[in-house]
Parts: sequence; C-alpha cells; structure tokens
Amino acid sequence: MSKLTFDTFTDLCRLNLDKKYIREIYEIIAKSDRYFHPGIVMPQDHIASLYKLRLQIAKDHGKFDIDYINDYKITVSNLQQSNSKELGITWLNTDHDGSYLIFYEPDKLNILGILKAKHHRS
Repeated sequence: MSKLTFDTFTDLCRLNLDKKYIREIYEIIAKSDRYFHPGIVMPQDHIASLYKLRLQIAKDHGKFDIDYINDYKITVSNLQQSNSKELGITWLNTDHDGSYLIFYEPDKLNILGILKAKHHRS
C-alpha cells in the first residue's frame, strides 16, 4: 500500500471512532489548524520490534507519565499480535492539542494504537 492520503486518514478515523483519542483527532481535523504527515508503511515485524525497543527506552527514561506508558504498552502488544504483513504509522501535529502518532493496519484500516504527546508550554 502507498502512503496514506488525507482523505484515507479521515476514513481511518471515521472507521475507528471507538478507539482512544480518535474523537479528539476527528474534531481537530474538522476545526483546527493541523499538520498531517502521511507517514510510512513497513513490514509488521520491523515496526513491532522497533517500537518494542522504543517502549523499553521510554520506560527506562522515566520522564513519561503513566497514561503515555500504558498507551505505549497496549500499542506494542497490538503491533506484535497483528496478522497484517505491513503496518502503517502516521502522525498529526497541532499547535494546541499536541501530537498524535497513529499505528494502523493499512489493509484493514484498523487502528492498533495512538500515542499522544502533549505540548509543553513555557
């Protein structure tokens, strides 16, 4: 599958309204300034192993809140359990609401997990 278009990203969100953060993202798409990046599509085993390693680094770092780490654990578990040959990663950045890293199965348009990073105000 090729990179995600914004229209397909909107469909992905619409089809996964039951997932955490999707209603927020859907509102941002409709009402706010945002930067959408089509992301990448890679083999499932590559993405699952890379983000398993990144989860361990995030846990060792000790600067992430418990909600973020829990979302990360669930996402990594879902990535590892996916039967899709390829997985996609896309992201949405906003000026006010934070950034969303979204993991999905391109063949099923199923979201496997979302990591939300909040912007820190100075």
